[in-house]
Amino acid sequence: MSSFIRLLQARATRLAITRPMLMLAAATSAAGSQVAPTATLRVRVTDSLGTPLAGAEVSVVHGLTGVLARATTDERGAQTLTIPRTGEDHELVVRRIGFQRVDLFFNDTGRVLAFDVKLRRVVVTLDTVRVTADEDVRRKSYFIDAEAIEQSSRPIIDALDVVTKLRPEMIWGRAGKPDAIGMHGPGSLPTARRAMISAARSGGCPPVQDVWVNGARQRLVPLDPLAVRRRSGDAAAISPMIATVLASIKPEHIAEMEYHPCTDHADNLPARASNAIFVTLKPGIGYAPVTGSYVLASAPAPAMHADPSLPLRILGVFDVETGEPIADVHVIDVATGTFARTTITGTVTLGFMPAGNWRLSFEKPGYDSLSMPIVISARDTNPVTVILTRRRTP
Repeated sequence: MSSFIRLLQARATRLAITRPMLMLAAATSAAGSQVAPTATLRVRVTDSLGTPLAGAEVSVVHGLTGVLARATTDERGAQTLTIPRTGEDHELVVRRIGFQRVDLFFNDTGRVLAFDVKLRRVVVTLDTVRVTADEDVRRKSYFIDAEAIEQSSRPIIDALDVVTKLRPEMIWGRAGKPDAIGMHGPGSLPTARRAMISAARSGGCPPVQDVWVNGARQRLVPLDPLAVRRRSGDAAAISPMIATVLASIKPEHIAEMEYHPCTDHADNLPARASNAIFVTLKPGIGYAPVTGSYVLASAPAPAMHADPSLPLRILGVFDVETGEPIADVHVIDVATGTFARTTITGTVTLGFMPAGNWRLSFEKPGYDSLSMPIVISARDTNPVTVILTRRRTP
């Protein structure tokens, strides 16, 4: 009898050990079968004539530098990428040497997303040899684009960081803060307020006084206390309102930023356009005070805004002095940030815009910015001529 009892006890012990192990194995198997949701991106890249482009780099980026997937297109100009599906906004970046970069923003809520991307060739012209050292220095000091922001080795969380860390010349200009020597006593450094007074007395530029986003001057913006507290060093001269606007713009949303010093003057410049920072956002990005920069719900592609029933209205941009067409001018819809670029003939079709009364901004490095109203309708079909003036180098 005792041997029979011992046998039962041994079986019970084995069952007690085996059952939890079976339950654990079942749980592990169930967990392994629950695959995290993913989104599939099917990308096709062609040139402006519709020819497939092989070797184009296609990247999916979250934030400024978080690359979720990257690959190159095959001989059909196609590529498929898979990313985790989180319900957040991401950026599709397409690059190829000899072509202009394309940025498209999208939300990954869909399981399968299709993108038909057209790349435009970079126009290269051989010009007469001339010295451009001053122009290059000015561009390095007063201009920055998406590529330069992404390549920064310093952490950049917003446009305020872009100015204070990467382009501090946008605060005071290349001349810098007025010299303290002989102004406030030996060895003393001027405060921001004293420096502004000194600049006014000596005829120099005060610190930046205005900020424009997508062609619209920002003012009467509720202040962000955190952005105000972040002003230190030369950045203390930035007004609380400008600091608030810059802090509300995400770095991955910026197409380019340019500073116009107080010495920039032209008859066709709008009021308060000198001594100002101009921020141009990427296609598919909007801006609103307090909210800041955001992905437009109607993107991923700017062309989706167009009304195919409308006739295509042609717009041409020309140099006021030479009459020559100007290529690569950003023609920006101020309300949405959607833009197109003029071709080598200086022309662009306004098919990327829906019907209505709009305001367009015209931006190109080396030229004064211009803003003008435009009507898109079935009745307004006449071509539009825009004249830009070369910016005088201070």
